[in-house]
Amino acid sequence: MHLKSLRVSMIVSAAILLSAFAAHAADLQAPYKAPAYVAPAIFDWTGYYAGFNAGYGFGKSDDSVVVTNPGTWFVGAEPAAVAAAGAASQSPKGFLGGVQAGYNWQWGHIVAGLEADFDYMGLKASTTGTAADPVVVGNSYVISQEIKTNWLGTARPRIGWAFDNFLVYATGGVAVSQIKYTSSHSETATAAAGSGSTNPIKMGWVAGLGVEWAWSQRWSVKAEYLYTRIASVSTDYGVNNGVLTASEGGAANLNINIARLGVNYRF
Repeated sequence: MHLKSLRVSMIVSAAILLSAFAAHAADLQAPYKAPAYVAPAIFDWTGYYAGFNAGYGFGKSDDSVVVTNPGTWFVGAEPAAVAAAGAASQSPKGFLGGVQAGYNWQWGHIVAGLEADFDYMGLKASTTGTAADPVVVGNSYVISQEIKTNWLGTARPRIGWAFDNFLVYATGGVAVSQIKYTSSHSETATAAAGSGSTNPIKMGWVAGLGVEWAWSQRWSVKAEYLYTRIASVSTDYGVNNGVLTASEGGAANLNINIARLGVNYRF
């Protein structure tokens, strides 16, 4: 009887060992597999966008006035004195704001695009210069000049490097603005006077740098600096005292530094 119980125990133990071994073998045949690696999504700058901007413009205008025809009024060294009174430098400045729209293409980290904008720009400055008349004792020439512009439009390609949703870019292209320039001549001891003005639409060029940060796939904010140079403007006018006459010409250029912030929405 004792021998029979021993055999039963041995059979049960063997069955338990075989079951454990089979379970272990099954584990070896089906090893653990880690989840597949999924690369994080990279922000896509490709597509159309539009938005608005606001900022500040500060510039420089170099002005000049020359006697184009001394006629019967200016004699001797008087034209040189007029030129001295008309040589001036102005610093127009003012706030600006407007809208922009464009399209981006992206190849890896490289982002290229085209952008156009139109801004109201209230830049304005004026100056007055004087010079003593070298011929008529007690008389002085007074030359007053003013330059201003109310708007600026640009069309620019952009190219930059994207750090995911952060973009650094350079830009440059053409600029267009309407420049109003006025020049006037008066004298302190005579009745001679004259003035002229012009307000043509002029083209120039623009270049700058910027950064843009997208806080969502649709919205982004940007900050940029632009330097704009607009072609010179000029005006001609007569100077006379009712009897004697002469002619003068005034000219001015305009260079503008622009710092602005903007918001874009991508479609």
